[in-house]
Amino acid sequence: MFARWMLQQGGKKALKEGSKTIRSIAPNVPKTNIEKAQKTLDVEGQKVKARIAKIKSDIFLGKMKRRKGGK
Repeated sequence: MFARWMLQQGGKKALKEGSKTIRSIAPNVPKTNIEKAQKTLDVEGQKVKARIAKIKSDIFLGKMKRRKGGK
């Protein structure tokens, strides 16, 4: 039934009265030096977490290889 309604609308969703559209989105750009430093720190923190996860994965895979006879 919904598919038939969509075909009748020409494949476009009908907007309800009173619905608003997004005209613009404010950019997510740090303005102050503190905001810039915080963003840099957050990025570096994510990189450290990724490295730790990679090391843990390598350790786990190494243990699994030893259990299976080492391929």
